[in-house]
Amino acid sequence: EETELVKVGISPHAPYTVSRRLFELIAEYAVARDVKISTHAAESAAEDEFMRRGAGFFKGVYEKYNFEWATPGVSSIEYLAQTGILNARPLLAH
Repeated sequence: EETELVKVGISPHAPYTVSRRLFELIAEYAVARDVKISTHAAESAAEDEFMRRGAGFFKGVYEKYNFEWATPGVSSIEYLAQTGILNARPLLAH
């Protein structure tokens, strides 16, 4: 239950762990209902390498666990803009 001090929000983990479609749906929902969003973004050079080129540390992790990932070929911030998340004025952590 919300109070004056506690508000309900949505916190998808990060651009490199949440699919484009899920971010799009979260953005649509949050904007339509004025729900706050918080997500991690641009935390490290490894994240940037993975988002822009699909290479590096995170590529190895995804391959190890046989996760599929479509590299967007842009920075995390550009990816969030493309999905509409930035339209919801999120809190970006790190």
